[in-house]
Amino acid sequence: MGAGLVPSWVPVLLLLLTTPACHVGAEGDGAAPKSAKEELQKLVEAPDKTGMESPLQEISFEREKELKEDYHATMNAFLDRFEREQATSKQPPRPDLLAKDGSKSGLLERLIGSHTENSCGINESTKAVARENLVVLPAGDNFDVSKWMNDPKRSNWDIIIIYYGKNKNFSCPLCKAVYRASGPKWRLVWGFTLLSEWLEYKVAYKAVMFPDDDLVLDVCTINTVFSIMKAYRLLAAQPSLCDAHWSYTPWKILYQQNKNILRYTTMIEIMAPAFEMDYFQNFVRPSLYNAYVGWGLDFVWPFLLRYPRDRIAVVDQVCMFHPPSTPNKANSVYNADAPYRKKEEETRRFSEYGYFESEIEKQGLYFMAVEVVGVVPKPNPQPSLLETSNKALQQRLGHFYPLLLLLQTLVIACGALCMLRARIRGHCRMLRLRVASQRRNGKEGGVNGNGREQVVRIPAYVAEAEP
Repeated sequence: MGAGLVPSWVPVLLLLLTTPACHVGAEGDGAAPKSAKEELQKLVEAPDKTGMESPLQEISFEREKELKEDYHATMNAFLDRFEREQATSKQPPRPDLLAKDGSKSGLLERLIGSHTENSCGINESTKAVARENLVVLPAGDNFDVSKWMNDPKRSNWDIIIIYYGKNKNFSCPLCKAVYRASGPKWRLVWGFTLLSEWLEYKVAYKAVMFPDDDLVLDVCTINTVFSIMKAYRLLAAQPSLCDAHWSYTPWKILYQQNKNILRYTTMIEIMAPAFEMDYFQNFVRPSLYNAYVGWGLDFVWPFLLRYPRDRIAVVDQVCMFHPPSTPNKANSVYNADAPYRKKEEETRRFSEYGYFESEIEKQGLYFMAVEVVGVVPKPNPQPSLLETSNKALQQRLGHFYPLLLLLQTLVIACGALCMLRARIRGHCRMLRLRVASQRRNGKEGGVNGNGREQVVRIPAYVAEAEP
């Protein structure tokens, strides 16, 4: 492999991977010798220097086999626990968390406020918003954190940036922390979870999201994803894609459907996945030990969980934009050097986890299936009598309904003109009567009781109308 965009922490990572003391046990805590952790942190936080980067090297087959056994044991322990919880759980899936009678707020309303388009995914009746979620993303020079964190006071999440750009003076006042490194996205995420700070982050936050830096997102969109994850007990979720010609995804089923709160699916993309923290720490994170670009991860995770019907979802309440040109930008984390090509990494991953057509068919699906397995629709308000009657009339009249609306408009307009004409005629009649009365009494040019001349001016249109 030639030299290119390579993580500056790779040499120390390889040192960690070849040290028996840093094996991961069944708990998956990822503990490593303190000195090695400190050295890795120094390299990750250090500014980029010319000649500091070196080509990525593959892990030896023997060492990869040892790591695979350790991390697979952690994942299997989570799967066993998850299956037991699913079997013993008496809580039914939540079809709708909104209050039925309108007098009491439902759980979803308490989490995301009034359940309107501008609710911002939080309960705004509270004085302060707790930041109990975390967003971690590799970001380059084109990323503007202020567009995502456009309303910091309403944010229910902190943001941490792994900066892979070229600006040595890069800073982020809105960020919880900034680390400097370069390489494929999921290799950076894996290195981030090896830092000593991760031991604090995984306890402090309830959910974590790993979006790409080229997405169009904001505070309210990310707030809503985290709040809906909490409300519906989701293990993994992503915001839907906004349905625009310049918002790209190869999976058309992931585009937003406005009539739904969410849709349970058999896959979420690695573009912007959000995970419940326990699920990430004990299942997703162990699968990243040999991940670079990450192709295939989004299919393997639900497959190993046996495609749960109500724990993985696309959130339709909000959507994100994904410009189609940015995946090919030269300094993208998806184009950084890696030991394998993208498709080869995917093939290796499918083989490692037994993601084969025959095994998938046993679960009633097909290879690389992207399907909707459940829907939570938005609540429909009870229509009024007038709305119901109008809808029934529209169905009865069919194509003649627009003509009826036109006729109704003309009748209303004619009625308004008639009322205006009658009002003008009444006003004219009153003026004529007043003038006639004054003429009879001889006061048209006379003097009033105060000794002043009194003149009654007759409007032209009244005089003309006078017989």
